Amino acid sequence: PKLIITTSTSTTQPPFTPCDPNAAAPVISGIGIHPGATAGTMTVNWRTDVLSDSLVLFRRKGDTAWTQVGSPARTMNHQVQVQGIDPSQDYEFGVRSAGCNGATTTDDNRGAGYQWFFPPPPQPTTPYWFHGTPDDQANRVIGPPYTATFDQNQPTGTVPVVQTTAPFANTDLAGNPLAVFWKASVSNLTIDGDVIFDWWWSMSDPSALAPNGVVDIQVFADQDPNTLTGTLIGSARANLIGLSNTPTEVLTKVPVHGTAANSLLIQVSAPFINGGQTLRVAYDATTTPSGFALPVGAAPDWAGPHPTVGPYPPLSAGGSNVNLAAVPTNSTPTDADKAAGTGLCTPAPTTTGGGTGGGTGGGTGGGGSTPAPAPTPGTNGGPEGYRLAASDGGVFAFGDAAYRGSLGGIKLAAPIVGMAGTPSGSGYWLVGSDGGVFAFGDAKFLGSLGGLHLNAPIVSMTATPTGRGYWMVARDGGVFAFGDAKFHGSAVGSKLQAPIAGMASSATGRGYWLVAADGGVFAFGDAVYRGGAAGQKLRAPIVGMAGTPDGGGYWLVGSDGGVFTYGNAPYRGGAAGQKLRAPIVGMATTDTGSGYWLVGSDGGVFTYGDGGFHGSTGDMRLKAPMTGMAAA
Repeated sequence: PKLIITTSTSTTQPPFTPCDPNAAAPVISGIGIHPGATAGTMTVNWRTDVLSDSLVLFRRKGDTAWTQVGSPARTMNHQVQVQGIDPSQDYEFGVRSAGCNGATTTDDNRGAGYQWFFPPPPQPTTPYWFHGTPDDQANRVIGPPYTATFDQNQPTGTVPVVQTTAPFANTDLAGNPLAVFWKASVSNLTIDGDVIFDWWWSMSDPSALAPNGVVDIQVFADQDPNTLTGTLIGSARANLIGLSNTPTEVLTKVPVHGTAANSLLIQVSAPFINGGQTLRVAYDATTTPSGFALPVGAAPDWAGPHPTVGPYPPLSAGGSNVNLAAVPTNSTPTDADKAAGTGLCTPAPTTTGGGTGGGTGGGTGGGGSTPAPAPTPGTNGGPEGYRLAASDGGVFAFGDAAYRGSLGGIKLAAPIVGMAGTPSGSGYWLVGSDGGVFAFGDAKFLGSLGGLHLNAPIVSMTATPTGRGYWMVARDGGVFAFGDAKFHGSAVGSKLQAPIAGMASSATGRGYWLVAADGGVFAFGDAVYRGGAAGQKLRAPIVGMAGTPDGGGYWLVGSDGGVFTYGNAPYRGGAAGQKLRAPIVGMATTDTGSGYWLVGSDGGVFTYGDGGFHGSTGDMRLKAPMTGMAAA
């Protein structure tokens, strides 16, 4: 038993420290939600800048009474599980925290409230880009053949091709010479979902008023160039607002449903004479890479509202009078409060660490290229975050890392084996063992190996420093490059003593390292070999690696949590020697290069150096094991 001594200045709830009666009310930030541990439950997370209690207030839309669930224990990392949630109902909720002096802050989304459910996940897409010649404008009149087309190759030219709309184009004609259009051959292409166009438009007369920026977009299957007929499988009207004399990027969504047996034609018509004749589209250049994202396969089956896989920033409940600040906190829980779980929720720990096996301290790390200094504890609450990826495509976001979507609930052709983040921290890629790539947030889909026969499964991926490319590496050392990622060599043909387990990019993106399970390191391009663990007697196989920000070194991590450092990579500690509930499967580094995180297959997170602990799934029951991690 623990002996706790209180004095006249102690508070009545942990932590038992003196209270400042003049302290300001807590500042609430980082509200996130995700499914609870059991069916019909939701978990709400948020952070405060001072120690404070936790309370969630919620109700079904249309009800008047608010149910309150919370805990009096004070923390800066709040986690409240709410029970009895009916997925078929619409709810609205807010959160509240009070400091030791009673100063209280309530966040109800400025009166709109938050909701617990979110729209369907994004449908996987394949990118296409428009191409042509300076004669596209003329050839659409005298053709066929037409020279304006599209394919999956990115533009490489520097001079844009331009087409200009003409007024009063008949939208019923497929390939109307008064309209802008592109045509390409396809083979039994089925489209079922929203096609997102990302194109560059300009207007010779920007002063022209609406509706002069209005265009009609049609998608035709199997156009007959002699009769200008075809099967209309998608259409939408868009207002190209905010245009100027120079090309401006515009995003447009067109719902398309149908099959093209032999050709696909995309047409843009201007129905108004004044502005219509001045609208111009630029494409086939690196400065104006106009194109579109075509949905792959059938649209996700999404019947009814679904909770997030999060933590995910909750969406607005759309209310206008959710004035939670006026709702008093119940001094005694009601029966509804008790049924919803008040008093049962467990706040997140306020101490450093977490996850499986205990956090930032402990362990000798398993060695390194230089004598290891004593481990440095991580710093909680730093301005960073991380995301974890599970083999079923589920994504879990913590800290400042925003949730941008996942593949949870979607039937995958192969398990997810890795993830990589964009430089902005606002997006990420997931990669499957079959080489399938899935992009979320500001991560661009640049190609994949899905559907191709591979000699060995993919085991890892890493992005270029620009975020406009990525590499994948297979178990046999094969390397595959996409976007601005260049191929600099592979380990195929080498007599490997152990399979490849991970890879990392050099600081410039003009090279990369591969690491094998025995600790052998292979350097390509401008990546410099700094040493490896091959030949050493390892306690556990190597499962991943990461490079320093300046490319002067790298870390290796074993499944037992042992960390190995080479070059200028600092050793900040490891989990070797600790009793882990689950093996380590990956690592990520902070922007400074002075810290790193390790993640176990159960989602337990271990922090070292200046890597802050922002949460984990170590105590959650996962549908699938974690396989990857990326810093935000």
